[in-house]
Amino acid sequence: MEKEKPDYDNVRRYALARAGHQIFEQDPNAGKKALDGLVEKLYGENNDDISGLLAGSRSSRESVEKALGVYAQKDRERRYGVEIKNLPDLYEAQFNSLVEEEDREEARKIFDYDGDYKSVMREYKEAENILKNKELYEKEKIEEAEKTLMKYQRLVAFVSTLEAEELEGLINPLAKKSRKEQIKKMIYG
Repeated sequence: MEKEKPDYDNVRRYALARAGHQIFEQDPNAGKKALDGLVEKLYGENNDDISGLLAGSRSSRESVEKALGVYAQKDRERRYGVEIKNLPDLYEAQFNSLVEEEDREEARKIFDYDGDYKSVMREYKEAENILKNKELYEKEKIEEAEKTLMKYQRLVAFVSTLEAEELEGLINPLAKKSRKEQIKKMIYG
């Protein structure tokens, strides 16, 4: 019996917070727009789930930044729980936009690993840390870390590209909305 695919809309439900968190430093107003949009998107759901957003979206700059960080982390946790072989489906719009149709079957082979993305990222980051601090490790551990990076390098780079494409699609409308508001304030004082 084939395993049912995850509900990707549920996995992506906090993506707007991740985008807002990323843009917040350069444009706090766009970050707040992301938070407000997320509150609107989640409105009517479990109050415990959105209470931090509600408080954060109506509070200080620091509160907005903290709320965006909390929900950006929730977004990462949900994405990291996705099976690696299902990542092209999670990022379907970006995958199909960036990968030519005739290359998709070959591209999917990059995702041919068992387990979730969190396990890969844990191994990958541990290997990066070992290589950054080579003086602390024995030769065998360093060689193992190098092999781990080589093993997952294409996968991690591919997912990073898909995530960047997704974030760009979320951030651009936020930034534009913020600039429109700024222009309107300039016009009307």
